[in-house]
Amino acid sequence: MTNTAEKIITATIVPEDDRKEVTVTSPNGYHGKMSPQAASIVACLFAFNSECWSQPSDETDNTYYGLLDYSRSLPEADKISAAID
Repeated sequence: MTNTAEKIITATIVPEDDRKEVTVTSPNGYHGKMSPQAASIVACLFAFNSECWSQPSDETDNTYYGLLDYSRSLPEADKISAAID
């Protein structure tokens, strides 16, 4: 994992209770359940993607693609991809 991805994962928003799954509904029509970690990665990818378009820079691009690359290594990669594509 890259340093950028490590920083992002550390800063993701995850519920502080014992939920094993959360429901995610995406603007692209995706609706499904995934772990809180995967859901927080989806939320961060949407936020970073918006930032890439509104204030383009190498740093925002690297942050987005670093997290995207990391998400592809996770067991829920297909769910994450479906939610953001």
